[in-house]
Amino acid sequence: MKRTVVALGLALVLAAGCRRGSPVERRALALVEAARSPAGIPATLVDEDLVERIRRVQLERRYAMDTHDRAKLLAVLAGEAGPDEKYPIAERAQKQRERAGRGLVAALHGACTTRVDPEGLAARVGFLTAAIDGAPPEAAAAQSSLARDLAGATLVRVGCDQGLVGVLFVERGDDWRAIDLFPIGANPFELDPRSPSMK
Repeated sequence: MKRTVVALGLALVLAAGCRRGSPVERRALALVEAARSPAGIPATLVDEDLVERIRRVQLERRYAMDTHDRAKLLAVLAGEAGPDEKYPIAERAQKQRERAGRGLVAALHGACTTRVDPEGLAARVGFLTAAIDGAPPEAAAAQSSLARDLAGATLVRVGCDQGLVGVLFVERGDDWRAIDLFPIGANPFELDPRSPSMK
C-alpha cells in the first residue's frame, strides 16, 4: 500500500511538472503574458544585441531582393535602414519590443501551450543563416557570426486557442532571453520593413 501511495505521489508530481513545462517554455509563456499586459515586453525578457543582429540580417535579405547596390546593403547591415532608422539608437530596442508585442497580441488569442521544437529550430536557423543572393561579403560574415551565437539556441512553439508562433531563445546564465519570433503558417509580422504600418 505504501509503495502504491509513493508511486501515485510521484506520478502526480511528474504530471504537474509536465503541465508547468521546462524553464524555457515557461519563459515563452511569460513573454506572451507580458505582451498582453499594458506595460508590454520588458528588456529583461530579450537579448537586445541578438534581436538587432537578426533584424539586420532579415532586412538585408529583403533589401537584396530589390537592389544589389553595395552601399545600400552595407547601410542595412549597419542598422541604417528599415522601420527603426528614424529613431535614435537608444530608443530602437524599445521600439522593437513594442512591435514584437503587437505582433504577439495580433497572432495569439486565448489560452496557450508550449513545446520545444528541435526540427523547427534547425529550419529557422537555416533560414536566418542561408546565403543571401546579391549581398556583399560582409553579409555572409554577419551570418557566420550569427550562426555561432545561435549554436545553443532553443525554439519554442507557442500554440493558443487561436494562433501559433515560434519563439527563438538563448540561455543567459540561469535565464532565457527571446531573440526572434515569427508566426507559423501565416504571414510574417513585418511584411515590408518600409511600410508605414511597420514604423
